[in-house]
Amino acid sequence: MDGYTFATKMVESLVQLVAALAWPTAVVALAFVFKGRLGDLLHRIREVTGPAGTSAKFAEKLEEAREASEASPDDQPRPQITADDPYLDLAKQFPGAAVMRAYQDVEEFIREHLRTRSVANPEAPSNHLNYVRRLAKEGSIPASLMDIYNRLRDTRNAAVHTRAEVSPLEALEYRELSQRFIVSLREALEKSKA
Repeated sequence: MDGYTFATKMVESLVQLVAALAWPTAVVALAFVFKGRLGDLLHRIREVTGPAGTSAKFAEKLEEAREASEASPDDQPRPQITADDPYLDLAKQFPGAAVMRAYQDVEEFIREHLRTRSVANPEAPSNHLNYVRRLAKEGSIPASLMDIYNRLRDTRNAAVHTRAEVSPLEALEYRELSQRFIVSLREALEKSKA
């Protein structure tokens, strides 16, 4: 290999190296230049897609649940949270766990009602989701309550099964929506008995 061929190969290798590093260098340079603004943009992200196609859309799901609750014909008073409520501490420290706890209240209410109905009707569904679906199909609860239930469930799933960021305020709002749902469901079930 003569000097001319060697120099040509070195220049080609250098050009390939510069081409390979162009995008990463540009991205790092832009991140450095706009580092203050990138932090603001990251707070605005509404969806993060993770492994196996999971996506974190907690804020959007919560908004959908809020809208469904507001569209419901039953105007329930807002449940009050007192300063000594342990849920408040849970929401501050572990908002995702607080969402799970609020949904457990919904499940517990449905399970308790299912137990009382299962005694009278052995053909009653064995899980809370199928039970609520059956209540809606029978007309025991309005379709709007079924919609709220589905949205609460979807919102809880976004918080639990993805890496969604849940703020303490969102956890408190989720609990409020869950408790309003329980009150509305209780009233609908009492009306359907009469």
